[in-house]
Amino acid sequence: TNCPSHDWIAEFLESYRIERRAPPNTVDSYRTDLEQFHKHIGGRSLLAVRSREVAAFISSRLNSGISPISARRQLCAIRSFYGFLLSENVLKSDPTRFLRGPRAHRPLVRQITTEEIEKVIGSLGTDAPLQLRDRAMLLAAYGSNFRVSELIQMPISRLNFEQMSAFVKLGKNLRDRIVPLNPREIDAIQLYLEKGRPKLLAAHPDSGLLFIGERGERMTRQRAWQIFTEHSKRVLGRAVSPHKFRHAFVTDT
Repeated sequence: TNCPSHDWIAEFLESYRIERRAPPNTVDSYRTDLEQFHKHIGGRSLLAVRSREVAAFISSRLNSGISPISARRQLCAIRSFYGFLLSENVLKSDPTRFLRGPRAHRPLVRQITTEEIEKVIGSLGTDAPLQLRDRAMLLAAYGSNFRVSELIQMPISRLNFEQMSAFVKLGKNLRDRIVPLNPREIDAIQLYLEKGRPKLLAAHPDSGLLFIGERGERMTRQRAWQIFTEHSKRVLGRAVSPHKFRHAFVTDT
């Protein structure tokens, strides 16, 4: 227990990284949090800390302007550190045991309105292949409540235009489901399949997937998110996620 505090921080972080398989950015965040706390108590031994000192540190961080969510993370780092010291039998009591984190009020998320969705969709032309694809994709998320993962994994063969539906294999909670398609969506998808998608099939063999990348490749989840956020930022001045497009479907139906 005579080991200097910074050595215990290093030992904890190494243990946390290996045993929890924590990503490097989490380990770095915890290191920063613990070093800030150590500085707050004047560099004294972390083994002699009282509960009130941890509470005072979190309070000072909130007063400095960080969000309650960030303050909770800092308390979580300190709590994990003292949990490690207890497990190593370095300490007999945990100074964070009875501390409660600050309530993390999440900021109100500004939803997207039907009028705003119409503006974004209306800004996309019906000639360029990528615009045809993006228009069909946005209408599918809004019109049928598709998740991003479902959009990028949807084979053309699971679309049934006659029955105005799509079969989603192993959706959320690993349940198959039939999703209704509205006439506007079907028109946008058919136009994309006729005029847009064939032009995107370049060097890549045809995967049979409905929505593909600009060179015919499989589309990544990240790229799909960018399509929603980039078009909404261009038209509305703010990035709107696919989730909010889906939420608009829920509130409009």
